[in-house]
Amino acid sequence: MKRLLVLLISMTLLLSGPAAAAAARPNTLTPSPNGEGLWVTGPNPGSGVEGSSGTAKVGKNGTTFTLNATGLVPGQVVTVWIAYYNDGTLCEYPQAGISRCGVFDLIAKGGIANGAGHVIGSSGTATFSVRLNVGDGPDIPIPGTVAYEPSDSPDYVVIVRSHGPKIPGQVSDQIHTTSGGCLTEVGPPPGGTGGEIPDAEGECGDLQLYVFETPSPNYRRVSVVAVARRERSSHISAVPGWSVAMAVHRSLSVS
Repeated sequence: MKRLLVLLISMTLLLSGPAAAAAARPNTLTPSPNGEGLWVTGPNPGSGVEGSSGTAKVGKNGTTFTLNATGLVPGQVVTVWIAYYNDGTLCEYPQAGISRCGVFDLIAKGGIANGAGHVIGSSGTATFSVRLNVGDGPDIPIPGTVAYEPSDSPDYVVIVRSHGPKIPGQVSDQIHTTSGGCLTEVGPPPGGTGGEIPDAEGECGDLQLYVFETPSPNYRRVSVVAVARRERSSHISAVPGWSVAMAVHRSLSVS
């Protein structure tokens, strides 16, 4: 009887220990790798956005994102777009130093959804609250992308994008479309690196990324610094990928 009791206790501990914990989806994710956003344009692509933070609360019926973005330009219209991956462990095209999932992983595994938008106040900060329900998306019509149907290991990359100074009569368009108010892209161009922060009417560009990844025991992040050293550059080759995705949407919008 004692032996049977010990065996039952041992099995209970095993089932409720690390193996069970690894299988459970964490309820709240914070931005990788250091709890803050990453700049994708301006003088230091790949560096952390000082003072920024965010959470992604993953639930059975959807995910709620809260972003506290800093370093924004007062008077500009800034939007957020959510690239979601239903199962991050299936991704095959990582963005080096950024995320384990890349643009090509959106095909058949995820999509991009419209988040929210604000006119930035004098503080240069903004809080974005976004709800992504199961079954939502995709809002950007990239061929092959699918609705949000998360597994136990979803990943997300939230893109913070500037549409330049607010334009009277066009603010709604600036907030709800990727190309609203845009005449020129000055952020990371398709096939290029770096870029500039928009500062004039009609200029647009992606500014920051907030990466939320479900922990996986087999995934090892390559640091931004390591990538920069390897490429002997302060820029990150993977950054333009998000601009490619946005460029596809803009080309479809005007065709």
